[in-house]
Amino acid sequence: MSATSDPLRFTMPVHFAEAVSFPGNSFALPAGTVTNASIAALADIDYSKTQHAFPLVLSQANGSAVATETRMVHVARCAGALLSVEAVVTTAATGNATVTIDVQKSTGAAAFTELLDTVITLNSGVAAFTPEAGVVSGTNTYADGDILEFIVTATVGTGALPEGMGVTAFVYEESV
Repeated sequence: MSATSDPLRFTMPVHFAEAVSFPGNSFALPAGTVTNASIAALADIDYSKTQHAFPLVLSQANGSAVATETRMVHVARCAGALLSVEAVVTTAATGNATVTIDVQKSTGAAAFTELLDTVITLNSGVAAFTPEAGVVSGTNTYADGDILEFIVTATVGTGALPEGMGVTAFVYEESV
């Protein structure tokens, strides 16, 4: 076959018994060809070639009223985005007592900014052990080196604060 002829085309399944090489060490596969099922469980793919989604967690003790606090939960290793956030309590609030949870970011010495459209509110209308989801903002991204924090504000009012709180936010970060 000369360099100007048409490439060899297979119109039936082909089995290669030996290694196959590609001149120039590159080749193109059609989109969707390699799926999760195509990758061996023990493929040992280097972390720098993957994307990472992982949880950020804040909890307060069961049996204790939820307390106001601001807690740094992450320093970004790469650019990323907040995907979701949920909060749950083990004992519901009573009366008009409320707890709000916010997720914010800061770049360097800059002021913190919102990553949620509205804070999560845990009040007497939220039952114990029932996750309450936050609404992630359309501007939910952050940069390498940004700081993420959870802000919990507990307001007693005329009732009792909820007890035993857990907050989980899932974030996604690009590879390094």
